[in-house]
Amino acid sequence: MKKERKSHTRFKESIVRTVAISVVCAVLEAHYVNLTYGDGIISPYHVLVFLIGIIAGFDRNLKIWIGNLLTYSVIEDAFYWVAKSQLPIQWSPEYIVIDHIPLYYIPYSIVAIILYLNGMKEEEN
Repeated sequence: MKKERKSHTRFKESIVRTVAISVVCAVLEAHYVNLTYGDGIISPYHVLVFLIGIIAGFDRNLKIWIGNLLTYSVIEDAFYWVAKSQLPIQWSPEYIVIDHIPLYYIPYSIVAIILYLNGMKEEEN
């Protein structure tokens, strides 16, 4: 029972840390970063944001770590658009959206939930 509580606490802490850093990065990006791509889609800033996501979501359980990275990606992007007070399609025609929700949010969220559930089962055993 004690091991289960400890793993649940660690799990909750890693998700809270991931969400908090996602929101901070989104607000900073929305208000302080000038995203100019030139010819490519990936800028050095995007590599930095990806690395921050990897570090922010670190967990010794690989499934939870990957779930945190997917969660970071969705939350960071969603809060970017909230901070900008825009819809994703207003800035980037590459976004595939359904009712103004970027399509990749759905599979990322589903895979993250599956990874979280499997990671928690591993921690309990």
